[in-house]
Amino acid sequence: GLDFTVLGGRLSGTLDFYNSLTTNSFFNEPVSILANSGNTTRQRNSAKLRNRGFELDLNATIINTKDWTWNVGINGTHYRTVLVSVPETTIPAPNATDDLPDGTWTANGEGWSGAGTGNASGVFYLRGEGRDWYNLYLYKYAGVDEKSGLPQYWHRVTYDDVNNNGSGGRYAGKQIGENVKTTVAADASLYEMGSATPDWIGGLTTSLRYKDFDFQAIFAYQIGGQFLSVEYANGLYRSSYLSRGAQPQSTDLIGNTWTPENQDAFFPMQWASNSSSAYYDGSTTGSWKYTDMSLFSASYLRMKNLTLGYTLPKAILNKVGISKLRFYASADNLWYISAKKGVDPAMSMTGGLEIGQYVYPTMRTVSLGLNLEF
Repeated sequence: GLDFTVLGGRLSGTLDFYNSLTTNSFFNEPVSILANSGNTTRQRNSAKLRNRGFELDLNATIINTKDWTWNVGINGTHYRTVLVSVPETTIPAPNATDDLPDGTWTANGEGWSGAGTGNASGVFYLRGEGRDWYNLYLYKYAGVDEKSGLPQYWHRVTYDDVNNNGSGGRYAGKQIGENVKTTVAADASLYEMGSATPDWIGGLTTSLRYKDFDFQAIFAYQIGGQFLSVEYANGLYRSSYLSRGAQPQSTDLIGNTWTPENQDAFFPMQWASNSSSAYYDGSTTGSWKYTDMSLFSASYLRMKNLTLGYTLPKAILNKVGISKLRFYASADNLWYISAKKGVDPAMSMTGGLEIGQYVYPTMRTVSLGLNLEF
């Protein structure tokens, strides 16, 4: 680390670098089912993770006179968490029929799982040695099929597809690794979408004093990273199947869903069920396959606090035996800017929220008060 003060104390700062290697992280090692009471894995402290980054904090006094004082501060951090290594015997061997890159695993939330590509029940990661720990792994939306109105997904042609072992000949004549569009939700492929971790996270502060008036503003910001909004996805995918119960919907659907007269819409058709066994359901349309349609930049700027105050002159206070009396008005979370209205990337630092995790939106508050000292 480095601490410095220059320009006669008008500029100061701190710069810190860290490199933390955890050599005993939990990892589910595959073991013999006969030797582990019917379980195929056993959790051990055998994986290595590296967390590396740096932090910066700068503070400057721009004006400092009898009547005026103006201070500005900025801080931020950049970091990355990377899987360094796992036991060599646990690395999956290359498999011609596997849709995953060699030596990688899929992980739902923080848990490890096998190499399957089933429906994600939340934020999904692809992990492997040398990869970012929060390497998002999601389905890709390919638009609407103009003829049927069904959602399309990108599918990466596999060995099984070409040999007609698993796709019923739908991809005959295609090349292994080729990306094609499909309305078959079960065929949707997962793709690496980049790190969920922001490139830079920090805050901004400024304070201004003019005689007995004072003003302070505090901002929080984030640059880069990816955020999957499960709330937004639910307002799109689930609403495609309108049950008898109330269903929240995104306003983005208004006027932009497929109909025979609106075939170039961005979103699939909507339909209502007149029975409990409608033909179109989640397994048919892939309503639970969250795609990059609901993946947004995690960048944002939030006004965390504004405070305006006034302190009565001491000449007046001394007459009544009061040492300090300050009136103030304060407002928290007045506004924020993000890639999508209603989507708050600050709710998660790991790419989004898993299903079953509910959070309250950040509250906006305004308060009045006074500080009294005798």
